[in-house]
Amino acid sequence: MNNFKVEIFLFFALFLSPFCKSEELYYFFDSNIHPPTPFFSAASFDVSKSSKIEAEINKRLIFNDAPFLTEQQRVEKARSIINGDPKLKSLIKELSHSYKYLEKVFEFQIKKVPAIVLKENGRNWIVYGQTNVQKALVLIRNSDKYRSVSSLN
Repeated sequence: MNNFKVEIFLFFALFLSPFCKSEELYYFFDSNIHPPTPFFSAASFDVSKSSKIEAEINKRLIFNDAPFLTEQQRVEKARSIINGDPKLKSLIKELSHSYKYLEKVFEFQIKKVPAIVLKENGRNWIVYGQTNVQKALVLIRNSDKYRSVSSLN
């Protein structure tokens, strides 16, 4: 019985070891198309979040008399609406945070989504088109380029 427990422990240790040694793991996706990852150690970034927040703000800031107002009057009316709507204030704060959220997209030069990035040993390993983080890690770690770099370290 103890031998069985040791085998189970070794299995999980070997199975999880590739995931535990990674420095940073990121999952970039569009929630309109891709599922959020259930994988616990990946930082998830929904690249469509900013546009969803902008659309919600635009729905709340519509006023019919805008064409007849000067630009200054429109700004004042918009400020008045924002000051009277706590949800709108919250959305505007969330919008500024969502743009900071996109900094990682530019940092890793993500070209399309879904994308999974493993930042390890000073390198960025990117897999496009994969929503399963575990499969992406297997693809990265089984690549010849990763193995050649890993053997040097």
